[in-house]
Amino acid sequence: MIVKKPKVTADPFVKFFQPYGVPPTPLHEALQEAARQAGWTAPWDREGQKTKKKMAGKKSGSMRAGRAKIRLLFVQAAYDRLKPAYRMQPFSNHSIDALETEYRKEIAKREDPAAPHDADLLMSAAPFKADRETLIKDMKLLGIRSRRQKRRSG
Repeated sequence: MIVKKPKVTADPFVKFFQPYGVPPTPLHEALQEAARQAGWTAPWDREGQKTKKKMAGKKSGSMRAGRAKIRLLFVQAAYDRLKPAYRMQPFSNHSIDALETEYRKEIAKREDPAAPHDADLLMSAAPFKADRETLIKDMKLLGIRSRRQKRRSG
């Protein structure tokens, strides 16, 4: 035997969650307070949260962009220290390995002389966090291209 549960709609409860300057009854106030304690956010309170989140996102984005610009300086300095053979084909695996090694040296060189030189620790934190893909993207942003001549037939 299948027992069907009655369908409960929110319509009878909607009147308790309307925006009131002063709740009309103590029941309205008690339900809204209980809902707030359970994590409910009133629709009229969400606009402030939306604005705060938008501002935080803009701030975070501008900070990330600034960190990326700082990292580009270090990538350029590391690239300039590469041997010419690696600069001819900057996107080959050997060149990326050499660039990563030079990048680590560049970071450790710029670190405070009194502090320990741990490039791995620095590379795991902003703004120096960079893996192989990030280094490749940074080289492309810097306008670094392969200088290898393409072979032509004939």
